[in-house]
Amino acid sequence: MVRLILVLFILFTSAASFAQDALFEMGVASFRAEKEAVFKDPEKSPLTAKDRKNFNGLPYYPAKEEYRVYAAFKRVKGSVIEMPTTTDRIARYRPYGELNFEIDGKRGSLTVYESVAMGLQKEPEEELLFLPFTDATSGLETYGGGRYVDIKKQDGEEWVLDFNLAYNPYCAYNGKYSCPIPPPDNRLEMRIEAGVKYDSKH
Repeated sequence: MVRLILVLFILFTSAASFAQDALFEMGVASFRAEKEAVFKDPEKSPLTAKDRKNFNGLPYYPAKEEYRVYAAFKRVKGSVIEMPTTTDRIARYRPYGELNFEIDGKRGSLTVYESVAMGLQKEPEEELLFLPFTDATSGLETYGGGRYVDIKKQDGEEWVLDFNLAYNPYCAYNGKYSCPIPPPDNRLEMRIEAGVKYDSKH
């Protein structure tokens, strides 16, 4: 009887783990499919008509659960800052909170921001927070100007931060766009081998 219970427990645990892995992979795949659809859409794509014609998909790191972390969240009530962009435009953001996390034994800390312009709107999108960052892959395997992660506001002091959902700003593909540059506090020394990569062919 004990052996039977043990076998059932192992089977149940394995099935649960498999289901969790499948949901994770499906979530990342869905996110990427939505991004690909936008890039192929003539009305929404950041690509030029020529680049869109030759577009065969974005390069990504393989989805890895180790880059979906539980970060300690600390609410921050800072003043509005002026964030430089890739053009002369200045973007205005308000610090919302600090996320402290650990990946492969290395600790990192990033600030999430609330758009001042978005805060004036009464739309569901205002619940999304802006997380710009650079890491040790920036300028090598990923876009040198950094990447972004959109994060929904969460309850409690532990937030999910999924770097598998990191994407490039539009200015990585078309110079007509004006993109915020990650502030010094959001420049990680570790490698974040997750999310979208970058090359000159996109």
